[in-house]
Amino acid sequence: MKFINFKISLYHIDVIFENCFILSSTLFIHGNVSNILVLESCQMKLNSSIVRQYDRVSLKRCQIWGILIYKSVKALQIFTTFSKNHTVSLNTRIQISDYIVNNCYSPSSGGAMLIYKPDTTDEEHVHISCTILRSLFKNNTSETSGGAVSFCNIHYVIIKQTCFFNNHAARGGAIHIEKVKFISELDSFFNSKFANKDGGAVHCSHI
Repeated sequence: MKFINFKISLYHIDVIFENCFILSSTLFIHGNVSNILVLESCQMKLNSSIVRQYDRVSLKRCQIWGILIYKSVKALQIFTTFSKNHTVSLNTRIQISDYIVNNCYSPSSGGAMLIYKPDTTDEEHVHISCTILRSLFKNNTSETSGGAVSFCNIHYVIIKQTCFFNNHAARGGAIHIEKVKFISELDSFFNSKFANKDGGAVHCSHI
């Protein structure tokens, strides 16, 4: 199935895209607390797109170019996916494995991914967690903090067997961590990271 120059809006339904080609299109997918979204074996070149209010979002064997934003998604799973996008996540459980992301740029925090919980959220009881396994973040840039990834105001972060290569930011050439209660980086590799001010590889504040 092909979508070219489409605006695709879907509301309150389960969505499964398989073997789709989506070019120069905008997605607005709004679910509810019981809906799921599955993207499998898809190629997507997106304009600024958003997924919100889903119980579970799963990306498998996808290629993604463009901006894809997730908001209020209870569980985000990314498996064996390649992307050149800036991902903003407000979720509760984030699991990322075998993920390749490169050549991303952000004028704000998190060159490739910003994973955060706003201080103003009404869901004070929600504990956001993120696990990243066997992934590669390469040639990503943030003008402020976290050349590859920025984590802010979340419960815990676990990074295993992941490579950060040639990422750049003012603070935290590869990773910026702020207001995170628990951090574990196991068997991960940092190379050619660059920070203009603080934290060549990792910058932490308010831990």
